[in-house]
Amino acid sequence: MNKRKAKVVFLFSGLQGGGAQRVMLTLSRHLDRSRFAPELIIGLAGWELDGHWPDDIPVHSLGYKRFRQALPGIIARLWRIRPDVIICSTGHANLALLALRYILPGSPKIVIREPNTPSKSLAGSSAPGLFRWAYRVFYKRADAIICQSDWIANELRNDFAVAAERLHRLRNPVDIDAMRRAAGTVQRHPGDGVRFIAAGRLTHQKGFDRLLDHFAALPAQAHLTLVGNGPDEQKL
Repeated sequence: MNKRKAKVVFLFSGLQGGGAQRVMLTLSRHLDRSRFAPELIIGLAGWELDGHWPDDIPVHSLGYKRFRQALPGIIARLWRIRPDVIICSTGHANLALLALRYILPGSPKIVIREPNTPSKSLAGSSAPGLFRWAYRVFYKRADAIICQSDWIANELRNDFAVAAERLHRLRNPVDIDAMRRAAGTVQRHPGDGVRFIAAGRLTHQKGFDRLLDHFAALPAQAHLTLVGNGPDEQKL
């Protein structure tokens, strides 16, 4: 009980409204304040998720246009804060943090989160071979890797030689109380049958095309509403 609270920095490349950012903000919001003192570092300008964190979390916004430009400022801010733990959740930021961990102050623990299946996400990158090499070299340096599925954990273990004891499955958290507070009056689409809603970025990665194929097999009175925007909107 006499020990000080552990300083935990959540590192964001930016807060542009993606699912990974929301997951990280939810984790920071519900971290046990009797044990941890969380802070946020945001490298890029543009806050679509402004105000989605509690007032008791200090926020360090650097306001850069590109993440590589923000790296010197991020390192300087980490030296100022001297955290016990750093948590990060996007691939390029994970790699940069792990590559530079030996110049960080006080040897903090580094926890990264891998939200995508590497074999799929890296194949669509600008340099798949280079990123696969970087994953294999640098991901081993993480003290813990949060995976949102067993499939991702198995791939990191089998294809990228990450030790099994460093891999931890943690499914995406949902802040049900916050959702209920933000919800308006329920308006049911008219008619009989079950009503479904699916929300997310309208891209091939999210699998809405597969959802539509399966939904076509349901009874005719079932109704589906998609909420979101993205490049596949017209196609869907």
